[in-house]
Amino acid sequence: MKYFKILILLTFFLLLSLQACSLVKKAAGADVDTEKLNESRKAKVLEIESTAAEKLYNRLINGDPPENSDISFYLSDELLTKIISQYNGSRGLFDKDTKYEIIGVFLKLQNGSAIATIFMNAHNNKYNVDLKLVMDCLLVFEIEKSDLFVKMEPFNIAPDVSAGGVLALTEEIISNLIKINLSQMSQKFPPIKIPVDFSNSFNIRKSEVNIKDKINLRIEVPARTINYKLTLKEVLIFRNSAFVALNFTNIEVK
Repeated sequence: MKYFKILILLTFFLLLSLQACSLVKKAAGADVDTEKLNESRKAKVLEIESTAAEKLYNRLINGDPPENSDISFYLSDELLTKIISQYNGSRGLFDKDTKYEIIGVFLKLQNGSAIATIFMNAHNNKYNVDLKLVMDCLLVFEIEKSDLFVKMEPFNIAPDVSAGGVLALTEEIISNLIKINLSQMSQKFPPIKIPVDFSNSFNIRKSEVNIKDKINLRIEVPARTINYKLTLKEVLIFRNSAFVALNFTNIEVK
């Protein structure tokens, strides 16, 4: 009888222990459906790619010919990948509790869209857990003072389910990260200048032309400086490259 009571007590404490493990397991995020989060992320990417491809199709059918611009050129996917890879190793904070480090950037050019996928390590101080996250960003091109820049606009953030064995996540952490205003998060990634140099002026040398015929004519062209500004007309994304079109504006002769 004595041993039976001891056995009951041991069973009771074992059940308490297992229940505690279950609570810890849930708090550690083991019950988070990371696959569902990943599928949701993929669905959002496909939705953006589909919408962008439709817009590109309508643009090519109904808009001006792409070459109808003052300056145009192509940026290859290899060049763009090298440019945005400058973000590798960058560190920062999502919020006061979660810091991150970028460990890889992958670029995907589809007809109509350029999406950069950022892989990062993160650590949450509140729960003292490590996370591996993946964030999707649209590439946006802008002209600033005659320089071409590429900017990142995040639209997705989720656990990196491909990194097995490190998904020590909590529902609260995931919820807080997803609730982050991703449009404000773009401020954490400073724009990168595209390695293309545009001068905002050029000089015309002085020249003289003498014509001797039935009449004598002398034409003089004084030295002048032409100042101008460039504006970004449009960027069209294709499967392996980005087409950039620029126009001259505010041309002044001095």
